[in-house]
Amino acid sequence: MKNLFNQFTKDLDYKLNQIEEGITTKINNNIDEKFIAYREELKQLKEKSEMQELRLDAVERQIRLRHLILFGIAEEEKSYFELEKLVLDIINIKLEITCDKSEIEFVRRIGKKNNKPRPICFGLTTLGKKISILKEKYKLDDTGAYLKEDFPPKVLEIRKNLQERIKEEGKKGNRATIRYDRLVILKGDKTTNSDKSNKDTLDQPGPSCAQITKSKTTNSKETINRPTKRSRISTGSPTTSKISNFLNITNKN
Repeated sequence: MKNLFNQFTKDLDYKLNQIEEGITTKINNNIDEKFIAYREELKQLKEKSEMQELRLDAVERQIRLRHLILFGIAEEEKSYFELEKLVLDIINIKLEITCDKSEIEFVRRIGKKNNKPRPICFGLTTLGKKISILKEKYKLDDTGAYLKEDFPPKVLEIRKNLQERIKEEGKKGNRATIRYDRLVILKGDKTTNSDKSNKDTLDQPGPSCAQITKSKTTNSKETINRPTKRSRISTGSPTTSKISNFLNITNKN
């Protein structure tokens, strides 16, 4: 009788262990399945997020495509229309490019107001007009003002980091330039993209823009020398230099 009881106890323990193992296995399997499902879902969400980020980058690039930023102009305008007229005068008088009011999409100062003149961001209605203005930007070299393209913060950071690469290539005897967010190395007649990108890029005029424009301009009145260091229109307080003085430079030349 005692042996039967012991055998029954052993069988019961064995069955309980099997049940426990089965339950544990089921729980673990369920957890694994859920974990795999969650991991797959997380992967898909990450891919969607990356795609959305790429789309947003493309949209932002498209928005800024016809924008330019003008630096070094004293902040003396009293209204939007005065600022708009100032930009038009600089384009028409100083850069000698015909630009109508209807070709300006918007103008605005960017950044927080302080004791320094804020840059002027303005949009153009056509990409062709922007390219024409960039080709003539060297004419601002004797004024302390200068023009740049409007890039997103992420691209500005990339371009900043690529400056060191340009120096390295220069030491190797290679000419290099930055086009949007990638470095382009110029070797003879061949152009090498050192940073691959699937994006279509707008060529950023390089340091030789002044020389190129000079060779194409037959009625040039003076030799163009690019200064190694720019000086701002306002050497002291922004209010000491008048915008009218800047615009009168053309007449004096």
